[in-house]
Amino acid sequence: MTAPDLVLVVGDDHRVKRANAASARLLGVAPSELVGDRVEELLWPADPAGMQQMEDVLSGKRIATDRLLLSPCSGRGPARLLEGVLVDQRSARPGGDVTLYAREAVTVTPAADAAPSPDLLATIPAIAYTRDAGASPAIVYVSPGVEPLLGWSPADYAEPSDHWFPAVHPDDRERVREAVTQAMAQRQPLDIEYRVLARDGHVVWLRDMAAPDEDGVRWHGVQTDVSDGKAAEARLMQLAYYDSLTGLPNRRLCINRLQELLNQPGHPAVALLFLDLDRFKVINDGIGHAAGDELLVAVARRLSANVGERGSLGRFGGDEFVAILPYHDIAEVTALAELLLATLRLPFYVNGFELIVEGTIGIALASLALRTPEALLRAADVALYRAKAQGGNSFAVHDPRVDRNSPERLEREAELRRGIEHEQFQIAYQPVIDLDTGKILAVEALLRWRHPTRGLLPPSEFISLANESGLIVPLGRWVIGQACTQMRGWQERFPALRSLRVSVNLSAQQLREPSLVADVARALERSGLAPENLALEIKEGDAIADAKAIARAVQEFKRLGVKVTIDDFGKGWSAFGALTTFTVDDLKIDGSFTARLGKHPQDSEIVRALVDVAKAMGLDVTAGAVETGEQLALLRELGCDHAQGRHFAPPLAVNEMDSLLRRHAEVGAGWLSDRSPGANDTPGPTSGEALELLTRRPPNGSAIASAPLAQDRQGREF
Repeated sequence: MTAPDLVLVVGDDHRVKRANAASARLLGVAPSELVGDRVEELLWPADPAGMQQMEDVLSGKRIATDRLLLSPCSGRGPARLLEGVLVDQRSARPGGDVTLYAREAVTVTPAADAAPSPDLLATIPAIAYTRDAGASPAIVYVSPGVEPLLGWSPADYAEPSDHWFPAVHPDDRERVREAVTQAMAQRQPLDIEYRVLARDGHVVWLRDMAAPDEDGVRWHGVQTDVSDGKAAEARLMQLAYYDSLTGLPNRRLCINRLQELLNQPGHPAVALLFLDLDRFKVINDGIGHAAGDELLVAVARRLSANVGERGSLGRFGGDEFVAILPYHDIAEVTALAELLLATLRLPFYVNGFELIVEGTIGIALASLALRTPEALLRAADVALYRAKAQGGNSFAVHDPRVDRNSPERLEREAELRRGIEHEQFQIAYQPVIDLDTGKILAVEALLRWRHPTRGLLPPSEFISLANESGLIVPLGRWVIGQACTQMRGWQERFPALRSLRVSVNLSAQQLREPSLVADVARALERSGLAPENLALEIKEGDAIADAKAIARAVQEFKRLGVKVTIDDFGKGWSAFGALTTFTVDDLKIDGSFTARLGKHPQDSEIVRALVDVAKAMGLDVTAGAVETGEQLALLRELGCDHAQGRHFAPPLAVNEMDSLLRRHAEVGAGWLSDRSPGANDTPGPTSGEALELLTRRPPNGSAIASAPLAQDRQGREF
């Protein structure tokens, strides 16, 4: 919804407490006259779903409605149709109210007769209609708005040639027929969305809302064009469920499809093939990352052609692909694995390079022991490691008897366990910037492993194993304790930064651990850090996947006084309703949305929508993975509150962050240097060089810099 015109504040008794001046224009009622009216009287009578949502918000069962349709109360003023949203801000901030935001949608007029005023309805971007409620529900009136919308004239709908039902899209026709028949039989309002074929053949999405008159003799309805909303919904679905580079289903959609197959009664045998390209990093570094992306697109196209209609191919990210295959015989699965490996070995031609690519596949077969997507993925991953240990360019089928005692797997776990025992881990810190003041608001704790032979490893190298082995619990406990102690030390050394907080990421495995809340409380007590100076970040996907269990953990954290952030916000847009069950403080927009800012106008609108949703919930918004001055400028324009990313600073070692905080405590908001946006295309400095840039006080005292720092090619901070 765009910026609201009408704003009403509603009390606990469901009556209007305050109204803005727009009520006089939109409702024909002075703000003072609205005070005391019940807000339910504003609801459009053909919107029963809206009534239920309104009751849920007023009773505190949900935070906000999806969309309400409103009309004037008590017959006062001109009849108009408004659309709005009701938001419960009582728990979001002290003294909050329930607030109704609305704007004009279309204008309608109540008809004493079958036909409303033609002069008025000729100007509306909607179709008003009246139909009989008898055995043959013929349309007796259609407004002139049908012609600009669908190309038909009102006369085309006259008896006996009713153009309405034949124009419904064939794929929606039976669904619409059943809905209309049921609504008329039960004399219940109708609210349905479906496709209609316009006169010239193009498809229009309509929202059809109708209700019977008091006698039940006729039905009066309004049809509005919702094609733009459907297109935006499709774009959001594309972003949420499909890989932006290859167009293949992403990890989330693959897991959903796998779950659907496993949930089917007597489901067919299902195989999961996990494919990883061998030496892709070497190829990618050699030909350049743009050409590397082209290679991945070509690989995806070739793999997809070979999987065909037998199964479903998806990309999990990087150089990892999965194929989901219903099968009758294991020979079908191994034959497909051999085909995929063979087709990869055929040359690829990219930017003048002839490339030979090889891959390794781990295969897991659904069984009583492997009956969840997560279990299948773990098994396929174990098989993949076994195949790689054999030299790669091959496949291996998961064998529980072998993999449970795999020497390679046991050795990796043993290394991780020794790393924890010998304190081989360290934490890097990355600042979070307040975009209004330019000050450091918080720092995020980011884990590293100082491996004795492999050097400094990012979480992508060990977090998966830590989660699978359960070692994430002691490791996570150590991270929370260290982060709290470090932040308390900084506060004591720099009294000007006492409001600074530290954020720590939690995995789904940690959130299910019964001792987690006690571990957090113990870390706060031992360090002396105030609870409000600790923020715990939960990935949106984890929150949605196990909403009830995670919600209980969040409630316990809030009782402690700890702040809670939903990370990767926006990836699960279609399941956003699940997030309204959490009482959180902050939403962090997923870095993939930030990375696309400035490339396409619709991407900015998506971020704007995410910010608007957060604001409606009374929450702060943080943008992650900010890498350029252009992204920063757009985020400020869109109303984002905070940001972090390599544009400001890469993850810094403790001593580097110590120096940065010391300088920040001295100079306050003017701590970042100004450089021209054109510098964004130059290679970024190392963390040490970044520190020198960050701690140099600018002559003009600018609060927000446009100085680019080293960029993360994956669009995320590790």
